[in-house]
Amino acid sequence: MEHELKEVDGVIPANQARSREAQARLIKVGEQFFAKKGYDEAHVSDITAATGCSIGSFYCRFRDKEALFRTLHVQFAARTRENIDRFFAMP
Repeated sequence: MEHELKEVDGVIPANQARSREAQARLIKVGEQFFAKKGYDEAHVSDITAATGCSIGSFYCRFRDKEALFRTLHVQFAARTRENIDRFFAMP
């Protein structure tokens, strides 16, 4: 998954373990906020507050909210591919 994130426009590579963990938390909580509130009502400040990250920390990992949203698209597509592959691998 990490390899796929490097190719998402606006995602800033996380090199240290702590940075990768913070990025993963932002992605997880971002997904919850987008699902619950929709794109327009999911605010970076709310996402960062829920993760315990600062707004500056968010912008060290993502160029903007759109980059976080694109990341979720990439992850969703990857999970879908994995599920489809698993389904067709069944006897």
